[in-house]
Amino acid sequence: PKERTVKAGYVEIDIPLLADLPFAHEVTMNVSGRWSDYKSYGKGSTYKVGASWSPAKWVTLRGTTGTSYRAPALYEQFLGATSGFLSSQVDPCNSWDSASNAGTAKAANCASEGLPAGFTATSGVRVLNSGGAAAGLKAETSKNVTFGLVLQPSLGTGMGSLSVAFDYFDIKVTNGVARAGATNILTRCYEDPQFRAGGGFCRLIDARDPSSNALTVNDSFVNLATDVVRGLDYTPRYTNEVGIGKLRVNLNVTQFRSQANKLFSDDPVDEFNGTIGNPKRSGTLDLRYEIKNWRLYYGLDWVGKMDSYA
Repeated sequence: PKERTVKAGYVEIDIPLLADLPFAHEVTMNVSGRWSDYKSYGKGSTYKVGASWSPAKWVTLRGTTGTSYRAPALYEQFLGATSGFLSSQVDPCNSWDSASNAGTAKAANCASEGLPAGFTATSGVRVLNSGGAAAGLKAETSKNVTFGLVLQPSLGTGMGSLSVAFDYFDIKVTNGVARAGATNILTRCYEDPQFRAGGGFCRLIDARDPSSNALTVNDSFVNLATDVVRGLDYTPRYTNEVGIGKLRVNLNVTQFRSQANKLFSDDPVDEFNGTIGNPKRSGTLDLRYEIKNWRLYYGLDWVGKMDSYA
């Protein structure tokens, strides 16, 4: 049986730089780093550098940059080879010549495989799964940058307290460890205008069986070359004594500027921002009213602006 032994070291330093000076109510810096050694995988290190500057008590500018590291889990590395079947109905080329597919990349790709008009798959799609260690599965790493502004104005006696934060984030994950999903692999491959010549998801699909036209999909753990997320967070918070209790309002809204990825390093980046499952905006609202040992709560989650089903 496989085992996981990890040795790690961590250091963090907070550095106060300035305080109680004109245009420097408080200036601080934070530096941290971690080193890890996974017996089942190898070594890796990460760091984070952050700083904050408060020119006045009610306003703070802040920013961080850093990296992350995640070694593949034992399951992701050493899962024994297994196989299964999906229904023949998931074959993307079923009825590829129908009117709804006319002029599409899928129709052209299916025709290029010599499939007859009116084709209907009679064999299930074979799916092969396994861990990725033998194929050289790499650790998942990322780089991130965030910077923002926090406002905490004085509202006066009896008006409560308010803070509003605006933060920009830019996160890039490299070699993300995942299984793409057999149905997703088939769809993305057969809807690619470059098809097998373009690589990408088609690399995970074997050539059709010459006698039955059956498909075989390799859905093992692989490294997704790049995931990119960029956007803005808006976080207003308000508290105040209202009546016989205390009211707390917390709103968090995220506006995504980009949600994109690619499977292999030589693939083009696909932008998914605004599609189903990747909304351009999302948010949460928390309302709490506390009266001694009693608490009333209302929460709301929402998503908005989805442009297509791509």
